[in-house]
Amino acid sequence: MQAVGWFPGRAIIGGHFGKIRHGGALGTVKIKKVAALDPLNDGHIDISWQPNVQPASSLGVWGIHGYSDTLFPGGEFLQAKGEPTVRFAHFAFVP
Repeated sequence: MQAVGWFPGRAIIGGHFGKIRHGGALGTVKIKKVAALDPLNDGHIDISWQPNVQPASSLGVWGIHGYSDTLFPGGEFLQAKGEPTVRFAHFAFVP
């Protein structure tokens, strides 16, 4: 793990990983470079939020800055949310 931020109700972690231990019934989950953790569920991974940061061979997310309605991850990646992006992405919170 390289970075930690906050995005409405979730702790967001970023780094150089390709899988994470869920801590619950799911066991190990393949999630690459950035993931959401649910603090109200013992910090388990929120598998409903997978921003698809690619390519898998890159180092991943180096920094995260979160606001109440926006998340900005930065690092070594060329795609997020299935769209091309160079080292910086923007996620908007939609309730």
